[in-house]
Amino acid sequence: QNKIYLPNGGHSNVSVVGFEAIETIPLRNNNYSNHSITWLSIPRHLRNNHDGTTNTPTVFDKNNFSNGYNTLKVDYNRIKPDYTDGIVSANWDIYNSWQYTHNLMETINSTRGYKLDIGPNGPNKLTITGPVEDPSTTIQLKGMDGNNWPENWVGYWLYEEQSPFDAIPQSTLDHLFVIKTQDWYCYRDYPLPYSGNSSWICALSIGVSAPRLHYADLVILKSSDDINSFHWLNNVSPSPYEVRDAPQHYQYTEENDYTAYMVEIDTTNPPLEVAAFIGDSCIGATAVLPDDTLILVRGYDKDTTGEVTFEEHYGTKSAPAAFNEYYVKVPGKQAWQQRKINTSERKDHYLISFKTKQNLQPVEDGNQLQITLFPNPARGNVSVQYQTKQQGVSNITLYDITGRKVLEQSARHPAGMHMLQLDTGTLSNGIYLLRLTSGNQTGVQRLIIK
Repeated sequence: QNKIYLPNGGHSNVSVVGFEAIETIPLRNNNYSNHSITWLSIPRHLRNNHDGTTNTPTVFDKNNFSNGYNTLKVDYNRIKPDYTDGIVSANWDIYNSWQYTHNLMETINSTRGYKLDIGPNGPNKLTITGPVEDPSTTIQLKGMDGNNWPENWVGYWLYEEQSPFDAIPQSTLDHLFVIKTQDWYCYRDYPLPYSGNSSWICALSIGVSAPRLHYADLVILKSSDDINSFHWLNNVSPSPYEVRDAPQHYQYTEENDYTAYMVEIDTTNPPLEVAAFIGDSCIGATAVLPDDTLILVRGYDKDTTGEVTFEEHYGTKSAPAAFNEYYVKVPGKQAWQQRKINTSERKDHYLISFKTKQNLQPVEDGNQLQITLFPNPARGNVSVQYQTKQQGVSNITLYDITGRKVLEQSARHPAGMHMLQLDTGTLSNGIYLLRLTSGNQTGVQRLIIK
């Protein structure tokens, strides 16, 4: 409980008065649809359970929202050492109490993140009260496990606004390959040929001109390994940034998740806005700031299948520019392909450019397997991700630079996207070639052990 000390006329000259701190968390307002989605965490609440959690209705009760609501859906990703990865939802409306898909939704924890879907004519803020989470609290992050590539939905409970690369300890950053919020997306890039360093590539949508963590944010972290004691750092080094407004020309409907289309801007003739389309439907758009070189178009396409096209809006100075084909960076390589993206590929992110590229790689034919290796460079287990056209046996063969076969592994799969774990712990440091065959499909990828 918080306390305030007030002077009085008695012998002690001081009165101690207890009070509960009250804060409000702003909620998103989507002008283009009848519902709004906010990614958030609950840093402050009344913890009435032995494990530091509270009953859900004490936080998401209708009375804690401005204006109340007619319908509310709350999602979170339940990841604990003894639970499997999976999205859990709870629903509330004016006619029914909470309807749980899993009893874990009955508690709220400040270290978790949540996605709120409210509509129609929903409130613009949520009121929270009670003690705030201890800044030094540590939590567990779950890493890759077989074919499971879990998302850790983590709450940010520090008051200090800061860069994620200041707030996340280096010992944790070394294992992360995706950092994602509602407004920006960062991924780790391992360029080949490998020079000993990797780099983070970040793109931003609505909000600011640089990645920033704010009090009560939901942050999604993907890690290659389990991390048992992650905690936020307070290394505030504020720098000025420009506020990015929502796009005005394009309209779209937000969903509870997005595909990250990271678009390289032509700085010689920058547009005012960039939008993504499937057919005639806009699936996301972003305003462009004068100094932008890379922006994030959040594509709300998870339930849609089709080819993605883009359009640039220049206001009154020129007509919109449409891009039915564009350049897509090949993962792990300093090469690009001129092609269209199809949402059936179901990848988390793409790096895209409308500028002509010289180092082009031909688009693979139907018999070419696209292989993604992570981590690469590797020090132990390597995840091999690929997609097959038909069921059958997949064979992996690893060769050293002399052409000597050093490892073999096989697995039987149905058609679709797959992920295998490859144990390279006994291999010497160096460069290897991985060859994968499945039916009449073949793919080759370079792997570095260090």
